[in-house]
Amino acid sequence: ATVRECDAICHLVRYYQDPDIIHVDGRVDPAADAEVVNLELLLADLSHVERRLEKTTCQGEERVTLETVADGLKKGIPARTLSLSD
Repeated sequence: ATVRECDAICHLVRYYQDPDIIHVDGRVDPAADAEVVNLELLLADLSHVERRLEKTTCQGEERVTLETVADGLKKGIPARTLSLSD
């Protein structure tokens, strides 16, 4: 819940072996770990956009923009990479 209140997010992934630190998947795979974090953020964004689109007050340019964002998120494209301005 506090992620929405942040100005920026920086996530680090482990890229070393340590027998004292157990990985949930049993192996170190930083690319897969980063992909999981990005997917979770994408799904959270999609959930937020869909909740806003359900509201009757979401109209006009806002609705069009959010529908574009939702379409991109459903295709796995992060909102930050979409071209939304003319």
